[in-house]
Amino acid sequence: MGNMYTFVLYAVVVLGAVVFLMAGYAVLTRYLSERRQTRASKLRPRMVDAVDGFLDGRVEAADAQRELAADRKLGLGVLLGVASARGRDEQVRLRPLVAPFDYERKQLEALAGGNPTKRANAAVHLGYLGSDAAAPALLAALHDEILDVRLSAAQALVQMRRSVTVVPILRALALPGRWPLQRATELLYGFGAVAIAPLQHLLAQRNDAESTVMPTVAINVLGLLGAREAAGQVAGWLDHPEGEVRVTAAKALGNMHEPAVADALMQALRDSEWQVRSMAAKSLGRLGEERAIPALDGALGDPAWWVRYNAANALAGLGGDGLDALHRALSTQADPFARDICRQTLEEHNLIAEETS
Repeated sequence: MGNMYTFVLYAVVVLGAVVFLMAGYAVLTRYLSERRQTRASKLRPRMVDAVDGFLDGRVEAADAQRELAADRKLGLGVLLGVASARGRDEQVRLRPLVAPFDYERKQLEALAGGNPTKRANAAVHLGYLGSDAAAPALLAALHDEILDVRLSAAQALVQMRRSVTVVPILRALALPGRWPLQRATELLYGFGAVAIAPLQHLLAQRNDAESTVMPTVAINVLGLLGAREAAGQVAGWLDHPEGEVRVTAAKALGNMHEPAVADALMQALRDSEWQVRSMAAKSLGRLGEERAIPALDGALGDPAWWVRYNAANALAGLGGDGLDALHRALSTQADPFARDICRQTLEEHNLIAEETS
């Protein structure tokens, strides 16, 4: 009985000590956390002001580095935060402040490591604060087995604005599924005019036996960029065997404002797929070429409603001659569907003739 009492007493003492230690640890942890937060709340504004001042020319590099060195982890976070909100030119100017942190080497090591989350984060961070020396490692990361890592590496390379990386990014992201294609389009569009020449070169090396994903994305990006100088290459894809490619080409040409491609778009009004004919009609309206009026007039009797609708709206946007064609078709077209679309379009534009009201 005495041994049992001793054992219970010992267990209670041990348990009490454990509870006491755990409570003490929790209190200490909370105290240290609050202390760090308090310190950080005081240091962060000074660090941000020092970095902004350095970029604005008010603070010397040595003074800014001294502020950041007060808490290296916090300082690095401040640098990343400022860099993420700045343009590429200012990100480059921040590199003297980054140098003491040995930041690029550490991120390159993480990019080559086994943790995919750390690889993706490293790619993002190198995009903000990495030098051009990081480009080879980021290019290699475009082949990572994890899509998020590839996307992060692509985003970093876009920020570096290096034209030689345009096509490698496109190749790395030319994957099945609409979401990767949307991301590829968004990323390449982020290059701006830098992307035009490489994408033109890609389209010039036409190979219909290859996947249509790459040319489709390239054409779409050139259209979004309004790359008038690429209109000739894009028009050449209006005869591609795949309808999706032809639709994308017809749409892109409408954004390029190049009158020389009007003939190719008028030819596309006779395409076997209504989606191509519809987009060709819409793009002819955007070009504003009056010589397209006869072809658009002929499309008013197309079997597909969207083709008729876009042809009628294109004519309405071409001014007097286009409106005359609509009024004439309303009176003379034998096809009732053609007459209906003319009437609908004229009513939508408040241009219906009194005698036909």
